[in-house]
Amino acid sequence: MNARPETRTAGRRVATRVAAIAAAATLLVGLTACQTGAAAQRGTTNGPAPRPAAVVPEGIDTSLSADRIAEAIARQQAAYAERFRGVPADRIEEILQREAAE
Repeated sequence: MNARPETRTAGRRVATRVAAIAAAATLLVGLTACQTGAAAQRGTTNGPAPRPAAVVPEGIDTSLSADRIAEAIARQQAAYAERFRGVPADRIEEILQREAAE
């Protein structure tokens, strides 16, 4: 009969393991490439989405520190509150639009 049956069986086991490892590696590389390409096409990354820049009112110097900007906005709001005290909101809008047009 055959003198080396265990060698062939061991060889088949090794070949099966090598084939499984190669298939897993191919699958891993393929899936990684698919995910990377899709993210690149969308222009997205795994990080958080960037926040839009804040809109700063006119007359506020953005080169100041954040607490100074907050103080300037508070002063501007107080000045508007004093200026338009007792004036209806629709009149305030008309006044501001007229000033912007000038």
